[in-house]
Amino acid sequence: MPSSSHYRRGILLFLLIALHPSALSWAAGFQVYPIRVLLNANESSTLMTVKNESAERLRLQVSIMAWDQSKQGEMVLKPTDDIIFYPTLLTINPSDQRNLRVGTHTKDVSREKSYRILIEELPPNEKAQASGVRFLTRISIPIFIQPRKAEPKGVIDQLTLRKGELSFDIKNEGNVHIQPREIRIKGTSPDGGVQLERKIPGWYVLSGGLREYRIEVPKNECVKLKDLKVEFEIDEKPVNESYAVPVNACAR
Repeated sequence: MPSSSHYRRGILLFLLIALHPSALSWAAGFQVYPIRVLLNANESSTLMTVKNESAERLRLQVSIMAWDQSKQGEMVLKPTDDIIFYPTLLTINPSDQRNLRVGTHTKDVSREKSYRILIEELPPNEKAQASGVRFLTRISIPIFIQPRKAEPKGVIDQLTLRKGELSFDIKNEGNVHIQPREIRIKGTSPDGGVQLERKIPGWYVLSGGLREYRIEVPKNECVKLKDLKVEFEIDEKPVNESYAVPVNACAR
């Protein structure tokens, strides 16, 4: 029987996968591909493949949730009947694989709809002989129902520096999701010297959504700033916003 460390590792993998979908390519226990599903009027269903990479039989449970986001980027999941999938339970022998059919009757949308398919490892039927708490792998993969014409549009809004806190919003004004890979912040002094540099990993901003960013700027950096710039790319197209730092912006 697997040791408890196998299951502890599973919860760590879920956290990594939630933040970085590319982690699916090396997730212990099982792999799932593709790591993102796009449905539209021309392709309303597709197959996903789940492969057992472990030395034991796996039991997996599948569910689908509608996916929204808070302003802080946290996932908000709710039950939905928009997505059809089969089967709901999978049993996969070592080194074997099974297909999973995913589809929808919602074919025409003006704004992209977003979902998450959750594939969760179930406890083995046999009683575990190993002692300790057992954690099971859970993988979350995005599903999008896309409009006929995708129009991505991201903007940087409410950029300000006040009381030593840099804040801005990334708003998605397009009809499909955006996913900046990296958000870059640069602050310069009156002579043009770089006084502040930050790089923030990007993440999904769903269609019509907004993501807030709040960053504390140390006073020794803050007082030297004259101008700030925030930038990122969407499909290699730059998005940026500049800000002239006012007097007393660093007073706390």
